[in-house]
Amino acid sequence: MELLTVNNICKYFSGLKAVDDVSFNVKKGEIVSIIGPNGAGKTTLFNVISGHYTATKGKKIFDGKDITDLPAYKTAEVGITRTFQNIRLFSNLTVLENVMIGLHTKLKASILDSLLNIAKTKEEEVQCYDNAMELLKQVNLENKCMEYANNLSYGEQRRLEIIRALASKPKLLMLDEPTAGMTMQEAMELVQFINHLKYEEITILLIEHNMRVVMDISDRVVVLDHGVKIAEGKAHEIQSNEKVIEAYLGRRKNSA
Repeated sequence: MELLTVNNICKYFSGLKAVDDVSFNVKKGEIVSIIGPNGAGKTTLFNVISGHYTATKGKKIFDGKDITDLPAYKTAEVGITRTFQNIRLFSNLTVLENVMIGLHTKLKASILDSLLNIAKTKEEEVQCYDNAMELLKQVNLENKCMEYANNLSYGEQRRLEIIRALASKPKLLMLDEPTAGMTMQEAMELVQFINHLKYEEITILLIEHNMRVVMDISDRVVVLDHGVKIAEGKAHEIQSNEKVIEAYLGRRKNSA
């Protein structure tokens, strides 16, 4: 069953077609990767899907609802959470506090309840702490829960950002270059974690440059070039697609 359907999405900037008539879908429980050369329109497409940009044309259907015109915060409310190319943690808060912020979006107690310090608020805060620690265990950060986020290594910060996004229990998790800047060992550790999420039936849409990562985790791959979708299929099919090879190498597969 399709969770996300992207129909003929276009995004123009002063006449420049950054994304041009792109269509694809993501089924529940799938991991779908979007790849392409630099400037292919991948991040622009991500920004349109997540509501940070408004589509010039086309439609987005999510979980059976038209979300084409929803802004980013409303898109998040319906169940789409994302990370960014540049890490966006609260660097002066602790690792634990960063995750608890993500969890607070799901708390039921009102601001008035918190001010009155009533029992159910205290219970929720305890549950929030416990849930945050369980999430941190998934990425081996529980022993660093009281460290400030800016003291973590780059790879650890990436893992923390993903866990914080997961804290809000999204239906669709969007990851923009999750292994960017990581060593190969860190990237492979993250691959293991993302595959673990798949077994928990979390649907993932990601942009990724590391082709080993793409081949290891993707159920399907969508390829963009100059804002246009040039291929879609399983990872092994994309590897041998002539249009994809030409887009990346600038020449035909059988050229000298």
